[in-house]
Amino acid sequence: MRKLTGLFLLLFHLPVATAQTGAPTTPESMYTMPDPVTLSESDIQGVLGAVPELEQLGLDSELDNEATSPEQLSAALAANSQAMNIIDNYGFTPDSFTQVMYSIGMAMAALEMQASGMDPATAQSQQQQMLEQMQSQMTPEQYQAMMAQLGMANQAMQQVADQPAGNVALVQQYLPQLNAIFD
Repeated sequence: MRKLTGLFLLLFHLPVATAQTGAPTTPESMYTMPDPVTLSESDIQGVLGAVPELEQLGLDSELDNEATSPEQLSAALAANSQAMNIIDNYGFTPDSFTQVMYSIGMAMAALEMQASGMDPATAQSQQQQMLEQMQSQMTPEQYQAMMAQLGMANQAMQQVADQPAGNVALVQQYLPQLNAIFD
């Protein structure tokens, strides 16, 4: 969870970074991002209680790894009876916990974007232009993979912009506590 919102910034900058390093990425290696849910105070309080307990169980690698898909996180929680007891005590299922975590991350990303003055539409346009400029240096397969990643990044940016009303304001109220467990 260290810099959970780094996931969203990573997704947004990944197409260019991957193309520059030549790291192979295929559309099959990417995962589908869940839709954000409307957060409640009890959701945030549940995450604030559950995350430290889950980290004590040694689930840090699943919780901290930005490459862990929502499905993988849900499966890791479901496969661990102690983790299941913890999230159940806070009113979550593996899938609902993952969705709430993702939604909190989206709201935190929106707050970071607001603070940095980042305009998503301008950034998306710049990413598209950079990718088109680099197209001649890539194989068709690499270009298609980069376009798929750009599509995923654009989806993440759209979800940040279109998340349920009230999520950003609610997360902002709990930001010091959330930063304490996510950093």
